Amino acid sequence: MTGDIAALQEQMEEAQGVISRKALELECAQEATLQMQVQKDQTQLKKDVEDLTVTKDSLTTKFDELN
Repeated sequence: MTGDIAALQEQMEEAQGVISRKALELECAQEATLQMQVQKDQTQLKKDVEDLTVTKDSLTTKFDELN
């Protein structure tokens, strides 16, 4: 009986170790996903700013031509 309890405790400890490692892996994967999304968003924002700058410059030029 004592051997069964010890074996169960060992299995529980092993399972807890696996759970902890998997939780850490999940946390790392989530962080990597967030970092990738931030980079993607930053790239899109830079492109949007460039597009708006070109549009502004074009409108400024047209306005100047009209005056």
